[in-house]
Amino acid sequence: GFEDTIDAEIGETITIQLQLLDPNTNNSIENASITYSWKYGVDSINQTSPGMYQTNIALPDDVQGNYKFELEIIPENSTYRTKIYSFIVVIGEPVVGGSQLPNILLWIIIGILVSIVSILGVFSMRSYVILPRKRKKEAELLTKTQRFKDLRNIQAIVIIHKLSGIPIYSKSYSILEKHKKELFSGFIQAITTVGEEFSEKEGSMLEPKDSSKSYGIEKIIELDFKYFYCLIADKDDVRAVFILRKKSSERLKSQISNLVLALNLK
Repeated sequence: GFEDTIDAEIGETITIQLQLLDPNTNNSIENASITYSWKYGVDSINQTSPGMYQTNIALPDDVQGNYKFELEIIPENSTYRTKIYSFIVVIGEPVVGGSQLPNILLWIIIGILVSIVSILGVFSMRSYVILPRKRKKEAELLTKTQRFKDLRNIQAIVIIHKLSGIPIYSKSYSILEKHKKELFSGFIQAITTVGEEFSEKEGSMLEPKDSSKSYGIEKIIELDFKYFYCLIADKDDVRAVFILRKKSSERLKSQISNLVLALNLK
């Protein structure tokens, strides 16, 4: 809350003026309900212009001492919360010589009140600042972890000479390690044949379950065999076959394309 003091003379009329601003847009906050209360009464502070609120308080002629004033600000827009501020008015005898110090202090307090009221806008920061930052961090985390997901997705790799069908390199992982080498090689040959037939014939039975897209190479297709996926990439004399547990990501397809292109460099 806000705590400070205003010096005033007995019987003086003091002026309270507030300006409500949204800290994000700097727009005026209009139609707020503002009331003040102290020992000798309760009254409202009216809006004199958009975002500006002012009232004049006539102090009693027979009152002297320290009195606490409380301001309750209730914005019309539910985006902001109700806030309560308070300050102390010190009522004393008139100062001989017409010192302007009380008036200076009054305007200082008014300026401080205007600044503190802007705290209302902090409650709208969640929608415009906090949530976008959270989504950005989640996207960055997904980018960092995708490479590890791609590595775990690969079950076997076979690099084949496209024309002769001779395996140039092969590597198997996970459950495929339990199979014999001959059985695995025959399986890859069968997959390759299916891939060739699919690329030459549109409307085949596997067409609804595969995807074909260019990544800078002749072709790259992905076949869905229900229990696993087969990603085939061709470039000139090289054919790369990847056995996957799940459907490949766009990042994995791009990396495989770069690999096949690198193998064809002369």
